[in-house]
Amino acid sequence: VTRCLHRVKCKGGEVLVSGDLAANQLYIIESGTCDVSFKDMTIAPIREGALVGTVALLLSLETSATVTARGEVTLLKIKRSDLEDLMAKYPSLYQQLMDVANWRSKQIQEQYEAEAAPAAAGG
Repeated sequence: VTRCLHRVKCKGGEVLVSGDLAANQLYIIESGTCDVSFKDMTIAPIREGALVGTVALLLSLETSATVTARGEVTLLKIKRSDLEDLMAKYPSLYQQLMDVANWRSKQIQEQYEAEAAPAAAGG
């Protein structure tokens, strides 16, 4: 697994995942914080240990969230092809990542709805 991981450093403001970018990699935040936004609304920060790109990569959702580095961030990147090879070799990995992707997708939608409702009501 470690042979598939590549360390990447990002500067603040750099977009890691966006609904209009093809998801060809999965990231693990090694250090730093990223902001998750959905439909131009910041939803939540994510920190060390969080997976980035699971929803876009595994669920292929066009409306997936945008993830932006808040400041300097160090990531571990795994390419789609390497991840697919690992999931074929370790089928339980696929299910675990799908569970994360489904949970994250639901969480983003719920947080967006909770934030958008007061804004729509004028509060």
